[in-house]
Amino acid sequence: MATPFETIREPVMADRPVVGSSLTNELAFRIQEDILRGVLAPGTRLFQEQLSERYGVSRTPLREAIHRLEAQGLVTKLPNRGVVVRQLSERELREIYEVRAELEGFAAALAARQADAGLLAQMDAAQERLSSAIDELRRTGADAAPASLNDRITQGNTDFHLTIRAAADNQRLGDVVRSLEDAFPKDYVWRSLTSESEMLALNVAEHTAIRDAIGAGDPDLARRLMQDHVMHAWRLLSGYLRSLGFWD
Repeated sequence: MATPFETIREPVMADRPVVGSSLTNELAFRIQEDILRGVLAPGTRLFQEQLSERYGVSRTPLREAIHRLEAQGLVTKLPNRGVVVRQLSERELREIYEVRAELEGFAAALAARQADAGLLAQMDAAQERLSSAIDELRRTGADAAPASLNDRITQGNTDFHLTIRAAADNQRLGDVVRSLEDAFPKDYVWRSLTSESEMLALNVAEHTAIRDAIGAGDPDLARRLMQDHVMHAWRLLSGYLRSLGFWD
C-alpha cells in the first residue's frame, strides 16, 4: 500500500503528451485516469514540476486541472503539504451509491406522478445525445476515446438524470444528489464497463425502461428501476476499481 506523500510512481513521462481543444479537460481526464488506475497512488504528493514534465504541459492548465480534480474529490490540499491524491474507502463509495439510489428512485417516482409530453421529449433528447456518443465510442474503442468523447457521454447521462430530478420539483433533493455525485467522478462508471452489451444495458436499455415507466405514470416501477440502475452502476464501478487495486 502506498505510503503518505510518496512521489509519483514510474514511469515519470506520460505515454503521450496532452493535446486537445480543451487542454484543461484533457489534462484533468488523463490525471483522473492515472489516479484511478493506481499510477498516482493514494497519498501521492503531486508536484507541479513532475506533472508538467509527465504530461508535457505548462503550469497554468495544470493548476486548473488540479482544481477540477479537487472539486471531484480525487485530490485534496493539505496545510504545508500541497496537493495529495486522496482515496475514498470502498465503504464510503458504496454508501454514496446506496443513498443516491434511494434519492434518485424517489425523484423518478415524483417525476412519474406528473409526467407529460414535454418531459418525455426532454428525456428522449438527452438519451439521443448519450446514445450518439456511445455509438461513436463503439466505433473508436475506449482506449482511443478522447476527453471530448468522455465529456459527451458524461453530459448525456447527466442530462437524462437531471431532467428527471428537475421534473421531481424538489430543490433540496436535487442539491443532496448533486453533492453525492461530486464526491466521486461519475464519468468513470462508463469506463468500468467491460463489454459492449454491458454498456448498452446500463446506458440504453435501463434508461429506456425508466423513461417508459415515468411515461406510463407508474411511480412504483419508476422508483424501483432507478434504484436498480444506480446500484448496477455501483457494482460495475466497484468491481472495476477493485480489479485495478484501487483499494489495495
